[in-house]
Amino acid sequence: NYILDALLSEKALLAKEKKIRFTMDLNLKKELEIQPADWCAIFGNALDNAIEACEKVPEEKRFIRVTAVSLGDLLKIIIENAMQGTVEISGKGLETTKKRKEYHGYGLINIEKAVKRYDGIMELNTHEGIFMIRILLCNILGRAT
Repeated sequence: NYILDALLSEKALLAKEKKIRFTMDLNLKKELEIQPADWCAIFGNALDNAIEACEKVPEEKRFIRVTAVSLGDLLKIIIENAMQGTVEISGKGLETTKKRKEYHGYGLINIEKAVKRYDGIMELNTHEGIFMIRILLCNILGRAT
C-alpha cells in the first residue's frame, strides 16, 4: 500500500530526527479495502501524537512500536509509545495537555470516525510510562466503496 508506506516512512524519518526508536511489525494483505484518507487519519494522527509524547521523555526512553496484522476480514493495529506523566482517559478520549485546548483533541476524534467506518473498535490504555492505542477494523475485504 503506497499510501501507508509513504506515511510510515515519513513518520519513521521524523522519529529518527527526534531520536525516537521507531519499530514496525506489519503483516498486511494487499487486498485491504481501506480508503487512503482513513489510513492517514488512523496512522497519521496516532503517530503524530506518539512523536509528540516521546519528545517529552528523556532520549534514552523514547520509543514508538507499530504493529499491524490482517487476519481474515479483520485488521488489528497496535501503536505503543513512551510517555511522561499521566493522561486522563474518559468517555470523550484523552484530555489534551496543550495550552489552547479549544484547538486540540481532534486527532483522536478523527481516528475514531475512521474506525467506526469499518465497524471497528478503538481502545486507549496507559501503563507504567507507556501509552497504547489498540484498533480493530472489521469487514476490510470486499467492501463496497
